[in-house]
Amino acid sequence: MKPEEAIQAVKEVTGMSLPWNDRHYEALQMALSALEKQIPKKPGYTKLMYKCNGEDIEINHPECPYCRTHGFLLWDAAIPVDDKYCKRCGQAIDWEEE
Repeated sequence: MKPEEAIQAVKEVTGMSLPWNDRHYEALQMALSALEKQIPKKPGYTKLMYKCNGEDIEINHPECPYCRTHGFLLWDAAIPVDDKYCKRCGQAIDWEEE
C-alpha cells in the first residue's frame, strides 16, 4: 500500500461512527503526519550571502519543506543534496529536476 492510499484509508476510518475518544484521534493524527512525511516533497531554497576572500558569494541553501512550514530554518547544514530524508523531521525529499 502506498502512503497516499494509507492516508485515504485512515481518513475513512475517522469518519466512521465508532466510540472514538481523544486518545484515538491523537493516535490517528500522528499516523497521518508520519504517512504524509513519506510522500517526497520538493525542497525549498534560501539565498544566503557569504564573504570568501573578500568577495560576496551567494549560495542557495536547500531546506526542508516541512520544517520551514513549521518555523524551523535549517541554517547550519541545511539538507545535504541527495539525502532522501530531512535529518531533523524525517520528511522525504524529492530532488528530481522538473
